[in-house]
Amino acid sequence: MITTSVVNEAIGKLLPPKALKAMGIDLNASPAKHPKDASPFSLSFQCPDCSHIQHEKRPEVCPICSAGGETFTVLDVGEADSEAKDSVEVTAFDGHQLKWTKEALEELEQIPEELAREQIRLKLEKQTRTRKQTVITKEMVTAALS
Repeated sequence: MITTSVVNEAIGKLLPPKALKAMGIDLNASPAKHPKDASPFSLSFQCPDCSHIQHEKRPEVCPICSAGGETFTVLDVGEADSEAKDSVEVTAFDGHQLKWTKEALEELEQIPEELAREQIRLKLEKQTRTRKQTVITKEMVTAALS
């Protein structure tokens, strides 16, 4: 039977200590609680360079772009919730559901050429899925256009 201790032992043997530290994995930490037992509030940190989101604790370095962990910003849970509430759910390129803010969709529609608009949409959806984000914002569209 595969248990948490078996997985932790395997990870500890396979990954070098620097990789564990960069990914925020602490093999000595107490086992995670069942999601129902978890606190409804937990911090999330976002990389200012690549928008990667790290949950629960600030990483030392970004696992995506290697930016320093001290540059990560704390996401405001209230803002994230309001963005998600004021959004439109769309089926992405891979069949999964993603949310677009209304402002992001309006910004995307401003792109005059249909092929370019489609390429930006696909790029943003792939980027959002890869980063395990759920909402595409106007800022993300603006960044993709630059």
